[in-house]
Amino acid sequence: RISTPQWLSSRSALMLAQITLLTRRPLTKGVARNGFQSRCGARALACRPLSTTAGPQDLDRKTCEAVLSSFDSKFMGTPFASQAFSALRLTTFSDQELESTFKALDVAGSGLLTRAEVLEVFRRAQRERGDEQIIEGQAERLTSELMCHLGRDLDKSISLAEFKHGIADLASQRDRRVWPIAGMMLITGLSVGITIPAFPVIVTQLGLTQAQFGYTVSAFGLSKVLANLPAGLVVESQGRRVAIIGGLAVAGLGTGGVGAAHSLLGLVGARFLTGIGASFMMAGATTAASDLSTPLNRTRMLAPVLTAFSAGTVLGPAIGGFLIAALGMGPTFALVTGLFLVNAVGTRFLIPETRPRRSDPPVAQSSSAAVAGMLAQWRPLLADPEVRAVLIVNVMYWVALAGGQMTLLPLLLTNTYGLGPAEIGAVFAGQAAINVAAAGPAAALADRFGPQKVLAPALLTMATALATLPLATGITEAAVPLALMALSSAALSSAPTAMVSNLATPASRAQALAVTRTMGDVGWLIGGAGVGALATVVGTGPALQWTGSLLVATAGWFAARRALLRSG
Repeated sequence: RISTPQWLSSRSALMLAQITLLTRRPLTKGVARNGFQSRCGARALACRPLSTTAGPQDLDRKTCEAVLSSFDSKFMGTPFASQAFSALRLTTFSDQELESTFKALDVAGSGLLTRAEVLEVFRRAQRERGDEQIIEGQAERLTSELMCHLGRDLDKSISLAEFKHGIADLASQRDRRVWPIAGMMLITGLSVGITIPAFPVIVTQLGLTQAQFGYTVSAFGLSKVLANLPAGLVVESQGRRVAIIGGLAVAGLGTGGVGAAHSLLGLVGARFLTGIGASFMMAGATTAASDLSTPLNRTRMLAPVLTAFSAGTVLGPAIGGFLIAALGMGPTFALVTGLFLVNAVGTRFLIPETRPRRSDPPVAQSSSAAVAGMLAQWRPLLADPEVRAVLIVNVMYWVALAGGQMTLLPLLLTNTYGLGPAEIGAVFAGQAAINVAAAGPAAALADRFGPQKVLAPALLTMATALATLPLATGITEAAVPLALMALSSAALSSAPTAMVSNLATPASRAQALAVTRTMGDVGWLIGGAGVGALATVVGTGPALQWTGSLLVATAGWFAARRALLRSG
């Protein structure tokens, strides 16, 4: 029996009972229960408090997480590095910030951080999170982990050089919580990709021209442009996971509508609905990945999310071609709708909510006031010449992707090379393999040298692919430009987003990503309708080559601009 004072809440009483029951048996010296050992070895005993006052004793990691999660669900599964960065209030990880943080922690002014100084930081941070009964044990565990990682010795003080090197090493590691998000994006991209081989068939059945098919592609981009503002509001007010779940459900309904469309108007409407869902889903996913990242690993954190979607959209046609041939159009689209809904349910249980905690509840405001506030946050972002330059590059990339790959390439494979749905799926599957294989190296290069340095070469690579693709007389000769297209997309799908995220402050990062998505959707809108209409007038080949020349001009402008900035 546990006697609890009257002032202790029932929830605190329950947690105290859990702690007492879970810590009744003492630990063997140097080894925590349940087989847990710190990454730094048995030296870092989990949750071993220095204080001898009443409170939890010898809690291991699983016990701490179990108790903390009872009043803070976001704690469960939160990696140590993220907790440490939050407690230290690190955001930019620049040398200046690290030196300033070190001096603030070094209360004694000795030039070395002691265990007691680090422990006090974690005590203060944990005090803001939850119940006083477990603060000591949790703060002690975090202190042991950090001292071990930075100084490699629990009893050694930490120098400035050790602090900077150790924090940079932690900040460069990829947060494991990104993988469920990437998995969701892979399934989403797969769902979208399955429908790609159906569009040439739909074009034939409905008797659409290249321009009319371009309108259906642009309807998707237009709806995303219009939905980005409300999607950003939902992401900020309701959370990242809510936006993902709602977006997946709406996109599933829109995809079902595509399969049931019997006219151009119905097809455009279904694509419009699908775009709304995609906007909400993408807003939640990219913001969640950015929440989990640091400036030292941002491209590597965003790359799995964006590359997973790209890989799915390119791998999906291989499955879609088989399903359409085996089951027919209607059952295939019904299956994809169900896949979207299952993905939404999985998101609810597998993806953590990453929205930062707020000390004060948000103030209720009207929709018009919320939109006005969001646009006010966009103005300084658009006024930044560095941000504007990246946004222009992003627009041009999406013009080429929507116009070249999403509109003209399926028609080129069907009309020029005479491929059927299954063969078209095989072509896109090959691109998927290249895209996935190149994503890791491209992200590593962007993180090491800066995302701005990979943009111009990637644009030129895609321009080469678009210019040479019409010259191929068969699918074998087209393999090289198709591979170059996949290689360039591996870099261009994540580098602009990472660069804008690096340029933004933590407070404006969600809106910076919203601006980036919106400008990409503007490119999608222009590319689908514009390149499709151009192909109707001049032909598919010249339209692809014109799009490639546009990318060459953009790459030259961006590279020249960077050179002038360096020389100035």
